[in-house]
Amino acid sequence: MNIKQQIIALNKFLSRVYESDDMRISDLLSAIGFDQNHIETIRENHIEQLAGAFMHIMEHRIFPENKRLFSLIAMRYGLNGNPPESLSKISEKFELSRERVFQLEQKALEKCRDDEYLEHFENTIKIAVSEILKSGSEASAVSSNNKKELDSPSDKMLDMTKYNKFSFEIVRLENGSQ
Repeated sequence: MNIKQQIIALNKFLSRVYESDDMRISDLLSAIGFDQNHIETIRENHIEQLAGAFMHIMEHRIFPENKRLFSLIAMRYGLNGNPPESLSKISEKFELSRERVFQLEQKALEKCRDDEYLEHFENTIKIAVSEILKSGSEASAVSSNNKKELDSPSDKMLDMTKYNKFSFEIVRLENGSQ
């Protein structure tokens, strides 16, 4: 897996989801409350963990009911670290028409653009990044806003926190981190 390719792919995917010409992971992290020091720490020390967390969240929280759709999106954008694949190539692999692959891609993007899904995605990323920073002995770098939210989450957020601490441990183990 090529981490540089994966980050480029995640940026491209975020640009499509947020309907922006140049949305980057750093822009998302800034928008959800992380300052430049946090973002730089992630970029320099934890980028593979962040990429793993993004993928895990997308697969298990955004597309949990449709692994095939997640696979299609991962291949189309190169989210798995491989080069992005064309509609034609994906249509051959899935034995679907090129048009159907395009329709499924649009369906997935619409789902990701839904306000409820975006809020859920952003909250989950916020928790995952806070956990990454804490795991990297960066607990003091977590902003007071992020720490406050993690210390007194709503009921909905509490359920996500429990799930994502477990999910984050899976991602960390998959990436070979201790």
